[in-house]
Amino acid sequence: MMSVLLGVVRTERLLGLWKGVCPDKRPGAGQAVMLGGGARTVAGVAMLPITVIKTRFEGFFRGAVPRCLRRTMMAAMAWTLYEQMMAHIGLKS
Repeated sequence: MMSVLLGVVRTERLLGLWKGVCPDKRPGAGQAVMLGGGARTVAGVAMLPITVIKTRFEGFFRGAVPRCLRRTMMAAMAWTLYEQMMAHIGLKS
């Protein structure tokens, strides 16, 4: 595949890669299936590293909202208890 890519670039320059983007005739049903499947395979392989990173970040942040809510509630209760106890024993007004 790389030899074909490099051959096109050598003979027709970089813009040669875009020749045939707008074909004069439509592909048949079988060709469309093969072209679509091939395009999706290439896209999936090209995006695999990004997908792995995204999945790991999702796993890292899974449960982040409940954890933050729980810690926020605990901090709010501790702060309130501290302030009330300090006012009760007369160290704060």
